[in-house]
Amino acid sequence: MDELKGEWELHQSLVLPFIVQNIQYINSDIARPNNFNDLKTNNEFQNLMGLKMNTRKYTILFAETAQKIVDSLISMIDRELNK
Repeated sequence: MDELKGEWELHQSLVLPFIVQNIQYINSDIARPNNFNDLKTNNEFQNLMGLKMNTRKYTILFAETAQKIVDSLISMIDRELNK
């Protein structure tokens, strides 16, 4: 699915480098900002999170639409087989 590829590319090219630079991993489950107050006012971070959230919303919407189409198709096939 191209939408997932696009989201992955966004993550790899923009999000991950920002995280590596600004976030410290304590262990595999816990991470914290290197400087929380700076991060709260960082325009790059805010823009990046907005872009990431919008991309995720679009990906979810696309998947939901595709699921509805598949469900409809399955229903049509089921009705045809049960005639």
